[in-house]
Amino acid sequence: MAADRAEMSDLFGRVYDTPGLEAAVQQVGPPLFYLALFAVLTHLAIQRRIPLWIPVAVLVASVLPAFELDLLPVSALLILIAFATVVRGTVDLEQARP
Repeated sequence: MAADRAEMSDLFGRVYDTPGLEAAVQQVGPPLFYLALFAVLTHLAIQRRIPLWIPVAVLVASVLPAFELDLLPVSALLILIAFATVVRGTVDLEQARP
């Protein structure tokens, strides 16, 4: 919708002038995402579709950066390992190959 960077900045400013939008997008949205992710993984673990350590690892990975931002790479690695395990257990990679 914007022709240049200045117009884009103006449009972005007008969007964020909407009351409550900034709080919803930047303060409430990310924690709700991690809470929903943990809830879905916990549901799968209760159904015994995934190991119990996966939702625990995602919960730990979600909380680590709140204590120390230097732990962000560790958090990303934990989430990567957890999701790689989920994908490996649920997706047949041999069928996906052409």
